[in-house]
Amino acid sequence: MSEPQVNSQRLWRDAEAISQWPREAGSEGEVAAFDYIAYQLAQHGISAAQRRIPALISLPGCADMVLDGQLVPVITHSMAASTGPDGVEAPLVLAAAAESAWQDRIVVFDGLAVPSAVQRAQQAGALAALFLSFDRIAHEMIVSNVWGSPAPHEQGLLPHIPVATAGGEAATAVREHVAGSQTTPIARLRTEVSTGWLEIPLLVADVKAPHACEEQFVLFSGHVDSWHLGAMDNAGANATMLEIARLAHDHREQMRRHLRIAFWSGHSHGRYAGSAWYVDEHWTDLDRHCVAHVNIDSIGACGATVLSHAPSMADTHDVGAQAVQAVAGQDLQRERFTRAGDQSLMNIGVSSLFLTLSEQPCGGESRLRDGSALLKGRSAADTGGLGWWWHTPEDTIDKLDSAILVRDAEIYRHAIAAFTDEAIVPLDIASSAGQLGDQLEEIAARCGARFDLNRMLEQSAHVLRLATAAMRRVKELREKPEHPDVMQVNRALVAASRPLTRLGYAAEDRFGHDRAAASCPIPLLAPLDALLATTPSSDAEYMQRTLAVRRANRALDELRLAADALEEIVG
Repeated sequence: MSEPQVNSQRLWRDAEAISQWPREAGSEGEVAAFDYIAYQLAQHGISAAQRRIPALISLPGCADMVLDGQLVPVITHSMAASTGPDGVEAPLVLAAAAESAWQDRIVVFDGLAVPSAVQRAQQAGALAALFLSFDRIAHEMIVSNVWGSPAPHEQGLLPHIPVATAGGEAATAVREHVAGSQTTPIARLRTEVSTGWLEIPLLVADVKAPHACEEQFVLFSGHVDSWHLGAMDNAGANATMLEIARLAHDHREQMRRHLRIAFWSGHSHGRYAGSAWYVDEHWTDLDRHCVAHVNIDSIGACGATVLSHAPSMADTHDVGAQAVQAVAGQDLQRERFTRAGDQSLMNIGVSSLFLTLSEQPCGGESRLRDGSALLKGRSAADTGGLGWWWHTPEDTIDKLDSAILVRDAEIYRHAIAAFTDEAIVPLDIASSAGQLGDQLEEIAARCGARFDLNRMLEQSAHVLRLATAAMRRVKELREKPEHPDVMQVNRALVAASRPLTRLGYAAEDRFGHDRAAASCPIPLLAPLDALLATTPSSDAEYMQRTLAVRRANRALDELRLAADALEEIVG
């Protein structure tokens, strides 16, 4: 798979074809796109299975707002509440005001409609939330942070207030009106959102490696459902998935492990419902056999010249960096994953590479001005994120650049080839162990004498020593791909990566899904910050300490599991 180049004409044809249909989850247009993808795979002799799955899907309908007698065009959002025909009438209050002033008001936020802001408004007793976009068009959003379709205990976490966004000139007019008004502005907001259980498509294709010794596979995934025509998000990515499936199939004799390509629905309108369902229903197979997950979203855009901020995990970073350097000559920074995209395998502990790949330059005319909420935690401010057309009706085929789409597809081809073709799975387990050790040192320094992390630091150092020795053994075996130890080392590498990935990215257990919300390094230990905020010897301290001890025990156990796996390599 390392020699062939992507076919630019075929790639563009597929992107054009998929972006001809509006693709709301469960819609006729989405079904047509899935059927097109299935047909293209079948034409190339690639085995694929398509089915329908249940998911909680939320589709925004009509919305309008009248502010002091003037009509303001707005949109509403997935998972928000409907107002009913009479709407909600209340004074506006800026989010900059004290939250005690939000009660029974419509709270006005700047930027994207995000779940964290909606939650704050709800908790403060607000009647609704209004967002004012800095971009020329309001962006479609989903305002629930429940990952996938909710379980019974999560139903109460869904938003229960109406939410709307004004964009462009309308947003500017609202800002000016609120700032210049001598009295408290009054708004009447009406929203209609259709939320319920639907059957949505799911398609999974397998390219089998004829000489694979085990059932190990690489998962390559992306969503098909979109807002409106979704050319950048996500037809270009779907076209790339088809192209890589064809190239892998044609050169499967070179592959040492299988490639599984998953086309999801429920991403945009169900908060990753399709990928979450797949993980839940195929948990054992993924846990035992999936060596890495490569995700693809929103690539190939006009002007997307920045390739340095694609997310990676510590153990997958080198694969991504080598692919970006080989194709585009840019350096990939170490950018931590956020809880976003179809990264539904983190709680299992599957190592991941990429989500979005190419972005707009900072300050460019096409940048996403509302992107500050999406760029939080970035290691540098030299990216403008995705284009202003993201999640709007303007995401049409003219927003894709054929040459940039080919470049991005080539980067994915290189990265996936590394995972499928190399004799030993290219996971840098020492980098993962080293990163976790550094993060633990920082947490321990914050805790000081309030919570003893010495045992954990000692165990982390032990894992790093083992991981460093294991990578020396891996380096030796890369020169001897037919060595009888290769199979056992592959299994142990993946087994060691699982607990380290979970430590880096998950707070819930292996069988659940964390919320789609900002998370800190080693989220399992996040309760330590709450402990540090308590008064010593208070009831609150004792309760927080109880939770912290339990979480620390889980973290120690994850480190033990990693050490046990690494000892199988080191001997």
